[in-house]
Amino acid sequence: MSRFEDIPGRAFLDTSCLNFIVENGEYLFNGGKVPERVTERQYSDLTSFYNIFRIGERAFWQIIVSTTSFEEVWNSSDRKKRSILENWVSEIWIYWNELLKDCDDMPSNYEFQIKKEKCLQSEKLNILPDKTDRILICEAIATLWFGIICFF
Repeated sequence: MSRFEDIPGRAFLDTSCLNFIVENGEYLFNGGKVPERVTERQYSDLTSFYNIFRIGERAFWQIIVSTTSFEEVWNSSDRKKRSILENWVSEIWIYWNELLKDCDDMPSNYEFQIKKEKCLQSEKLNILPDKTDRILICEAIATLWFGIICFF
């Protein structure tokens, strides 16, 4: 039987999640209409994120973004979207860094980098052609070692 303490309280959002959330914020946060022309997979993602954020209204979620996600946001060619993403990601980054100051169970940056580098050096993700994707996945895996749930 599962205990309440075993439920992850931290969520790692990669860049694709951040984009998806920004693109669908009206539905996710304000209960707006589901966008027209969504695939079955997109509808499933929308309802999943909607439910996660509804739970988050009452639960204490710790949301994490990585420096790689930050870099991808800064390199976005869509200026309007980049501006929205930069604001949102900056808020999450500030929030996350404040939490880190108060959390005894979190790894130091050094410990995190070691886990991430071990993942990259294992070459198990070399099947992915994009290096940034490999780095993001290794960052997610590194955070999982410290009790964090990841969304891709």
